[in-house]
Amino acid sequence: QTFHKRGRFNISKIPDIYDSAKYDLLHNKKLHMANIEELFTVSQQMADIVVPNEYGITPEERLDIGKRICSELLGKLCRDFSYTRQASTEMDAQAVEQQGKGEDFDDEHEHSIKHRLAAEFADDIKTPERDIRTRIYFTSESHIHALINVLRYGCGPCTTAGEPKEKAIVSEAGLEVLKKAKEFDYLSQVVFRVFENLDEPPDSSSKFTVEVKFSPGTVGDPLSIANLDTDFMPATPLEPISGCSASSERNHNNEANHLVSLDDFEELIGPFATHKRKESVVPNLKLA
Repeated sequence: QTFHKRGRFNISKIPDIYDSAKYDLLHNKKLHMANIEELFTVSQQMADIVVPNEYGITPEERLDIGKRICSELLGKLCRDFSYTRQASTEMDAQAVEQQGKGEDFDDEHEHSIKHRLAAEFADDIKTPERDIRTRIYFTSESHIHALINVLRYGCGPCTTAGEPKEKAIVSEAGLEVLKKAKEFDYLSQVVFRVFENLDEPPDSSSKFTVEVKFSPGTVGDPLSIANLDTDFMPATPLEPISGCSASSERNHNNEANHLVSLDDFEELIGPFATHKRKESVVPNLKLA
């Protein structure tokens, strides 16, 4: 009734119909609902058109709407990156100071707090002894759409007018990965990995680099498992979308080619981020 009322269709309900049909195909097979497969197929085709256009039709609109939705998320991301850089810089300065006093920094650092990988999960890691700092942000589908649109149209290799840019976060190969993603399902992920090169001086642009990876989540076809005794849908593997050098396009599997300097990342993402927390709109209440 909410989809069709008084002879008119409410297309904003299409995503809800599609999600419900997909859920029933996966988890309510025993109900043997009539025409559920046809409903799923038709609603999926319609959702592929409706959902992306809820966040803008033109590249300019998608970028503008995207930055309005996820500006605070991007601001939090930038602050966490800044903290990581500051913490490393302070540790390096402390090491230099203690060495200048003849103190053994390694011995003292051995007793400080460390952020390390758990040994039982680090068998296939090349450098399990390195410090690890992890931030996990749980957000909504709308923020995923907004974030991807900012990366794609605001930080891609071309402007919204199609003109090439000197600096970019998302590579040409990364754009192809994003174009293939028709929907963002459960477990959709955007992963930002920050690396520190200990061989580089503190003022080097190559000291800190960033790699961006993306997965649209569990976007498999539920019709393919409709007749199987399972409701498990695997998530799509993460793929790198960052990097703008020519070599990265020739050898997309080389991890080093997917890195962007943290300086360039902050410069490109900064205009779309909220760098200060908004003050509360709740008035101060005084107790009598």
